[in-house]
Amino acid sequence: MPEGAEVSPVLGTRRSVRLTGEQVQLLLERYQAEQCSVRELAAEFGIDRSTLLLHVQRAGLPRRNESTFWDDATLARAIERYEAGALCREIGVEFGVSKSTVARRLHQAGVSLRRR
Repeated sequence: MPEGAEVSPVLGTRRSVRLTGEQVQLLLERYQAEQCSVRELAAEFGIDRSTLLLHVQRAGLPRRNESTFWDDATLARAIERYEAGALCREIGVEFGVSKSTVARRLHQAGVSLRRR
């Protein structure tokens, strides 16, 4: 969680983090720089992915497509790992995306997926 963020209790066991204006600005700058995935950025700031995307929407920024991180070299590496026996879940952890995203990208690339 970023320094200076306020933690306020909410119903249940989850806690919400209230970012300062400066932290939101830094979050948006990092988002636009596309240096890491939405999931990684949300974890860094101690907020949920959906909260991050809400800040993006409020700022009027376009949502970026996570396929940004799947250039040809990344896709080739994911295919190589999958064909070597890695699970979609394992590949997803490596690239910071869900297993369903991995499966979809592999399928779109013409890779025959193994049955579960």
